[in-house]
Amino acid sequence: MNREDRENRFHRIVEAVQSVLKNSPAQKACVCRQVGEKAVKAVHYGRRARFVSEHSVYRLLKEVEDCIPADRLILETAGTLDQYCIPARYPNGLPDGDPLEVYTREQTRNALGVTGRILEFASLMPGGLETP
Repeated sequence: MNREDRENRFHRIVEAVQSVLKNSPAQKACVCRQVGEKAVKAVHYGRRARFVSEHSVYRLLKEVEDCIPADRLILETAGTLDQYCIPARYPNGLPDGDPLEVYTREQTRNALGVTGRILEFASLMPGGLETP
């Protein structure tokens, strides 16, 4: 997948995020995590990585830690997005209750905030993405 393909895929994911903003908090949290993952992967590819198989937003950021701004808030909060991967995505992701009923608006606001910081970080990196 070349840079143009990656950027097109990234922009489609951002459009998907914008379209689910009217949906449930669980769906938003899950999509935020996916956008965060793709944005940090773009940073890796911008740094000439050949293949990035990691899916953890925190671990992906840890691998480019030398690029992270001094306040490091982005790294400290990235792990919260990883918590939304399985539980928010699958009906049986929680021990009890449907994720569509369990996730709160506050959790979604938090996920959106973390994702926004990651998108800003990725857009500032050489070879990173231009956000729409």
